[in-house]
Parts: sequence; structure tokens; C-alpha cells
Amino acid sequence: MTQDLFRPGLIIGPERHRFKLASVVANLPYGEIWQAEDLTAAGHPSVSILILTPMLTRQEGFIEALRQELILLRKVTHKHALALYGLFSYQNAYFIAFEYVDGMRLTDLIKDQQLKHLTPSQKQGLVVQTGKALDAYHSKMHRPIQTLGPDLIFLNRNQGVKLLLINWKVLASPYQDFLPEVPLYSQYQAAEGFQSTASQIQSDVFALAALTYEIYAQKPLFRLEDDERARYQREPKAPPVLNEVQWKYLQGSLVPEPEERHAGILTLLFDLYEVSQTPDSSESTPEAMLNSLEEDGQDINADEPLQPLIIGKKKTPSSFEVKSWMKGLLLLTIGGVIGFLLGLFINISDLNRLEDEVSRLKELQSTQAFAQPNTEDSSQPEAIEQEPPSFDVEIEQPSDSPSIQFPEGILQDQVSDTDMGPEMIRIRKGIFLMGDLTSIGDDNERPVREVSIMQDFALSRYEVTFAEYDLFANATGRPLPDDEGWGRGTRPVINVSWLDAKAYTQWLSEVTGKTYRLPSEAEWEYSARAGSSTDFWWGNQMLPGMSVCDGCGSEWDAQQTAPVGQLQANPWGLYDMNGNVEEWVEDCYSDSYAIAPNDGRALTQPNCHYRVLRGGSWFDIDRVTRSSSRYRHPADTHDSTRGFRVALELTP
Repeated sequence: MTQDLFRPGLIIGPERHRFKLASVVANLPYGEIWQAEDLTAAGHPSVSILILTPMLTRQEGFIEALRQELILLRKVTHKHALALYGLFSYQNAYFIAFEYVDGMRLTDLIKDQQLKHLTPSQKQGLVVQTGKALDAYHSKMHRPIQTLGPDLIFLNRNQGVKLLLINWKVLASPYQDFLPEVPLYSQYQAAEGFQSTASQIQSDVFALAALTYEIYAQKPLFRLEDDERARYQREPKAPPVLNEVQWKYLQGSLVPEPEERHAGILTLLFDLYEVSQTPDSSESTPEAMLNSLEEDGQDINADEPLQPLIIGKKKTPSSFEVKSWMKGLLLLTIGGVIGFLLGLFINISDLNRLEDEVSRLKELQSTQAFAQPNTEDSSQPEAIEQEPPSFDVEIEQPSDSPSIQFPEGILQDQVSDTDMGPEMIRIRKGIFLMGDLTSIGDDNERPVREVSIMQDFALSRYEVTFAEYDLFANATGRPLPDDEGWGRGTRPVINVSWLDAKAYTQWLSEVTGKTYRLPSEAEWEYSARAGSSTDFWWGNQMLPGMSVCDGCGSEWDAQQTAPVGQLQANPWGLYDMNGNVEEWVEDCYSDSYAIAPNDGRALTQPNCHYRVLRGGSWFDIDRVTRSSSRYRHPADTHDSTRGFRVALELTP
């Protein structure tokens, strides 16, 4: 693949960030993993480099999709998730730099039949650490990783498990026929993974359960060539090392129906290990496990290898010469096993915190498959807010790439003694490119320009619902808008004009004492893109089940609105920004961006007749639901396709 271009000692990367290659330590379907030195950083620390196969990098749109994925992954930080440093290029090749790995992977333990030598505590540590990294991904990305497999689980000396959390299924599955080998995640994916519809968090729960089964049973639950039907027909037998209760819980997450599995990774781990009454449950602390090893005569010093876990057996001398780099790789592999086991012992105390985290998980009030911030405390009129942590991970991106922020704060104001207003997502200020970035839009989406959102604000998580709007209408004596016979409650309010939407924001401001308003057009697009530069936040093509429109692949297409929050949220936690109902924004309509403000404010003009709508609706074709698409209607008109969401000004 890259042997002709890359070699040990070669210095690669852009002028401002140089890496010196050392040796190849692993191969993935997506490229080669090298160990390297970061020559730009102080002390030249060791890093790892994934040099991507040209089979992927020359596919149109792949590099930009990968770049956006890496930007979004900045917010996933966990000690068992590999830190990703950036996407770089060298000549005509591309590579990802990330945290150093020894090169040893769970795949190696499986291939060399070493799972049988792991103690119950070591297996438990392996499963728990893998699960904790997955849970960190879910809590930040609000979506499944879909690519869990032993080839992406690295085993680092004295650090235990390290997961490479890149969603290769979304990025590379269209080009799978070009890859040198079949990715292993397909062996562990759930039945729904064979479909093109968006997966749920329970898909990763299934994958972890299938991997756990293999770790304990020492044989895979499915073969790489098994199809969707096997997920329904296979009836696995209980591994003898699991007790009856543990097997019941593990089986519960191996069922074909997603809704019948554990709701999240932590609940599966908690049920598997907290209820365990096996003799090995006494090894639940690092000290107990280390003592157990010493009693068995196994020295944990890295200079004294754990004999049962050395990769490879004695072989008859062969006629070929073992090259020095092969010797190094063998020693590296052996050392990796030893260090991995030490890492499991050092970090298995993670399990002691599972009960607290599962309790937190169970408190979250959401019907979605992933955890959402808890906003159930409505006893106080003040807004409830959870601030996200801040991260400072360097990602190389072009100068015209959006400046990405990762909002996660949830706010909600009380509007009466018994009722709460819309749930609001904090949106951090930043810079982005606004308009038709892919050159397929209309003239009114141009010219593309850089817009600076100068101040944090909040945007409603969902489109304003009938339940929320009806509170306002009843309180102010306004007529209730027609629901077309589709139902009220959590469906987005429709048949409201721009003037009605403005009146609702004014009422919210009065009853809460806060400043609610319609978002500006720039704020709306900034939030809809959520850091992307593609037609939709997930890419340039409509994917089935990601939107409600005419031909988008949902059950409501071209018929009626869907209740809010039924589909996947964008990376900033906002639902239905593309499709369902088109949304009024503050701006006066202009047929180009030539006179539009560049500071995120709305365009205002005297005697404005037409106001802007964004996002498309259940009635529109998918092209109209693009993040940059815009159109106009008179401010006093209403329709069954039109609704809105609200913005909230935040104190600096």
C-alpha cells in the first residue's frame, strides 16, 4: 500500500508539524499504523500514525468527511479512548496522528488463542475498560460508534485498553469493496447493522455483549461471513465461567430487537458484574488481584513475563532468517501483553464507580436510546444548566474550516406554577462559513461568507410544540392553531405565522424575565451545521431515517409532521433542524447575502414584508432540507409546513 513511499526514519507532515517514522506496528483495513516521534513537540514524544490507504483517500468527499469527524471527536476524552491529534498530509498521502500505542491489539490475543489464559478479573477489566470508553463516546457524541471490534482495541503497557473511536462504518462502508480486507466490526454488529437506517446506542450494546461472549467463551458468537439472519437464528450456549444471573443479563443484550437490550453500556456492565457472586468477585480491587497473582507465583514485573500469556509457542527452527524488525515487533507484542495486564489491574477500579454512574444514567428522563442531561428538577424557577468541560486538542484543519464549539448545557425556565418552557441548548460563540458550500444550492445562498457568532446564546432543543404553544395561546386568549387532525402534544406547532412566533417569544420573555426571541438566520445555520461543512450535518447525501421530508425514509414522509425528537439529534444536541417543519427566523428576506451582517445578527429592514424560513418540512423534497437552504413567506401567513424554534440571550 504505502511501502514504496514510507520507510523508517522518513520525516513527514506539513512544515509546522513534522513526524519521524519508526516502524509499522499494526495493519487495519484503513491503513498502516506506524510508531513515530513528534518532532514539533517538546521532547519529541512518541506518537502513533495511521497512514490511510489510497483506496480511501482518493474517494471523492472522504477526506473532508474524515476531517469533520475528527473535529467532532475533539470532545471525546477518556483514559481508555485514544486521543486523536489531527489529520495531516504528506505529498499525496494522508495520515492521522494519535496517542502512542504499543501495537498489541485484542485481535492478537484472539488469533493466538490467549484468551483462555486470562483470569476472570483480567477478562472483567478488559470488558469494563472497553465499555467505559464506549460510554464516554456515547455521552459526548450522542450516537453509536458502530465499529466495535477487537482490531480497534489496543492493549497498552501499564495503561490497559485503548479504543480507536472513529466511526469507520459511516466513513468507509461505501468503499468497502476497495478495502484490502473486511473490517471486523461486521462480525460483532447487531441485526440492524446490516440495514442502511441509522443505528441506536443499543447497537453498540449488542456489539460489546458479543465481544464479551467471545472473551469468556473463547470462541466468537458469529463468523465474519454471517449475515443478518444469523442474529435471529443463533442460540448461543452459556460460557461456563459466567453464573446463571450473569448469563441472563448478557443474553438480554444479544437479542435481535434493540428495544429489548440494555438501554446503555453502563447498565449492561453494572448488571454483569455488580450482581456477580462468583468466587472471583473477591478480586474486585487492584490490591486483591495483584496479591492473587503473587500467590500464584506470577511476578508482575515487566522483566519477568507472565508465562501463560506469552504470544507464540516453541517452533521447529525454520530455514528463513528472522529480520531485526520482526524480532522487535515480537518483543513489542510480548511486552504489550504484559503491560496490558498490568494496565487492567491498575485501572480495574473503574468498576467501583460503575454503581454511581449507572444511578446517574437511570435518572435521565429521555425516551431516546442515548443518555441526555437531566432536567427533571422543575421546583426552581431559575434555569437549570450543566456546563460542559472544555477541551484543547489540536486538530489540523484548513483556514476556511469552521471554528467548532461543543455546546452541551441544558437550560429550562419555568413559565407557570406547574409548567416549564422549552428545553434550551447552550450554543458557544464561534466562526463558520455560511451559505452554499457545495455549489449545489440556489442563488439566494450566496455569496458564501465567514460569519462570527459574537456571543453565546441558547436555542431550543426541539421545535416549539403544540403543548408549549397552547400554554401561551390559552394564557393570552389567542385562538389555537389547527393541528390538521395529526395530534397536538409533542408534535411541532404548525399553522403559525411569523407574527405568531414573535408573539410567543415576547410572552416567554415576560413570564420568565429572560430575553427570548427568534434566532437570526446566521445563528440558525451555525446551529444546524454543528461544525459541518456538508449539505446536512451528517454528510452530503440524505440518509434514510435522518429527516422527515418527501423521500427521506421516515414513516411520516410527505404525510404529516413527526413528534419532536424522534430522529437522531445533531452533534450539538438539536433535533429536527433538517426537515419536519420549516422554521421562522428573525431576518427580513434578501435574495442574496450581499448585505447580510457578518456578526451573527439578523438582517433588519424597514417595512419588511417577507421573512425567512429555514430547514425544510415533511412536505418538501430532501434538497430543500439542506442546512444552507432558505426561502421566504409573508410574515402574516401560515401553513401546515411552518413552525419555529426559539433563541435565548445569555448573559456574558
